[in-house]
Amino acid sequence: MDRTDTIAFTVRFLGAVLLAIGIGAAVVGGYALFQEDLGLCGNPLLEVSSPSAPASGPTLAASDLSGPERAALDEAVNGPTSDGEIDGPIRTDALREGAVVSYQGERYYAAIGSLNSCVSIDPLVFPLGMALVALGAAAYVSPTLRRWFESIMGS
Repeated sequence: MDRTDTIAFTVRFLGAVLLAIGIGAAVVGGYALFQEDLGLCGNPLLEVSSPSAPASGPTLAASDLSGPERAALDEAVNGPTSDGEIDGPIRTDALREGAVVSYQGERYYAAIGSLNSCVSIDPLVFPLGMALVALGAAAYVSPTLRRWFESIMGS
């Protein structure tokens, strides 16, 4: 292998590395930009079900819950989907593990179903990732383009 082949191999390898890093950064950066608009993250969900058997865990009164937790419980009990969105911080730690909640004379098993927190990264990650993709692609194809131009100019 002569020096030109070594340089071409090195440039192509660095281009592939930059391309891989750029794709990863562009995907995460793009997801972070649009996740909230597409409804892929947001407030945690409180899932409520009627305990068919005696449920284990702490027993709480609905009055022990914070305002947003109580609103989510009301939405879950009276809504069609048996879950409610907690529009605020979770203050009752028992809900993270699951608890029996007394509400309007009935007992319900309530637990946090999902903590859909949004990915929080710098907004520059997406454009920098795209720039790395372009730079990596250019570096990857540059040895081939150099040989192609040499063959055109040489003939």
